[in-house]
Amino acid sequence: MSAAPRGAACAADAPLPHTRGYPQLVWYAGESAAAGGGDDDAVIARLDTLLAAGANVNIQAMNGATALHRAAARGRVAVVRHLLRQPGIDPSLLDVADSTPLMYACQRGRLDVARLLLETVSRVGDVDVKGNTALHALAASKDVDSAANAVSLAALLVEVGINVMHRNSAGKLASDVATSPTLADFLKGIQWRGDTPLPPLHAAVFNGDAACLRSLLDHHFDLYAVDDAGNTAMHAAVVGNRADLDAMLAGARS
Repeated sequence: MSAAPRGAACAADAPLPHTRGYPQLVWYAGESAAAGGGDDDAVIARLDTLLAAGANVNIQAMNGATALHRAAARGRVAVVRHLLRQPGIDPSLLDVADSTPLMYACQRGRLDVARLLLETVSRVGDVDVKGNTALHALAASKDVDSAANAVSLAALLVEVGINVMHRNSAGKLASDVATSPTLADFLKGIQWRGDTPLPPLHAAVFNGDAACLRSLLDHHFDLYAVDDAGNTAMHAAVVGNRADLDAMLAGARS
């Protein structure tokens, strides 16, 4: 007989034969439409039925995943929002690898879910048991649908303060584990040398990376952000005799 899921309190928490050992709430939160999960409204209705029957909103599968983890991985924005509104939900719960719902979203390239989690409950600097951040999870993934989406999600993480120079337990930066050359190049473009962190635009200028700078501007990074010396990226471009980059920055102001 298999062990009960963590947090099981009633029959509504029990796995069913077709839920592959997952508690019902966790399974249905992440069931795909193709597998019969239906749209977000249908999923929410099913979850509400289980919650009304006493299901634990924080119940964890044997791998530690919660309904929030699974909904985040599936990209179900409305379901994630609905779960976050439930009384007593603990969005800080981790799976057995210490992975967060944000990491699940990033691993699947779920930009809208990641944005929602970052706006509400997620800490961008959390790491798993191997020292990986959400940026590592994104970079190492082969499940993101396009390089453009990967860069957009990376830009979101960078914008809210993730450390692009963080190394995991194996000593790897996110750029080192990137499966997408486009994403790897973007991340390398915003890395800095030495001990003093640089704002992303400044790093791209100091690295002379026009492609990275263009991507940052396309993602509306703050033109007026200053480094520790009080200089903007435009100052850095002028000092570095990079008229081309200065022109790009000036053009973004108009």
